[in-house]
Amino acid sequence: MKAIEEETFDACFLDLRLGDDDGLDTLAKLLAAQPALAVVMFTAYANIATAVEAMRRGAFDFIPKPFTPDQIRGVIAKIDKTRVLETRVRSLEGDLARESPPVDLESTDPARSAGSPLRSRPPIRRPTS
Repeated sequence: MKAIEEETFDACFLDLRLGDDDGLDTLAKLLAAQPALAVVMFTAYANIATAVEAMRRGAFDFIPKPFTPDQIRGVIAKIDKTRVLETRVRSLEGDLARESPPVDLESTDPARSAGSPLRSRPPIRRPTS
């Protein structure tokens, strides 16, 4: 935790069981300190409920033990790909914001404008039986 508070990291591998500490509680602390941190949880005590809870609390991924070097390489590649895509999305959002003026739907909605032909039409009457 001290290192997280002093330095920025791209990823963290965190065991669910940390002796006296709970990995899920530590996950919350890590993400509070660095919200963009990709935290990969792992454990020898994996079950679906624990994995779902870890993901719900913000874990990037969940890997059961024992894991292979290929699994670690795969999750690192996934983190990298996600970062590239997030950067691209932010860039496109910035481009869009610069190129497209904001639209005020309240004043441009023809049905709400005074004198609008849609507003001045009489209501549609349905035949009654």
